[in-house]
Amino acid sequence: MTARGPLWPAFLDHVRLDCDDLDPMIAFYRDAMGMTPNALSDGSVLMHAKERRIVLGPGRRGAQPYLAYRVE
Repeated sequence: MTARGPLWPAFLDHVRLDCDDLDPMIAFYRDAMGMTPNALSDGSVLMHAKERRIVLGPGRRGAQPYLAYRVE
């Protein structure tokens, strides 16, 4: 029996993390991880750097509302 690869190769593109205070989280990812913040229209913030993306949003601390995948 031969192993088969996935029908659609998918890769994690970004994850959303919620927190009750966005400013310290933005500062951490900016300063410690070298990521650039971009405000989004829904009140969340996209933090990005080369081949790294995370969305920070207002909400219950530690919540992870979604993961987004990139399909080739």
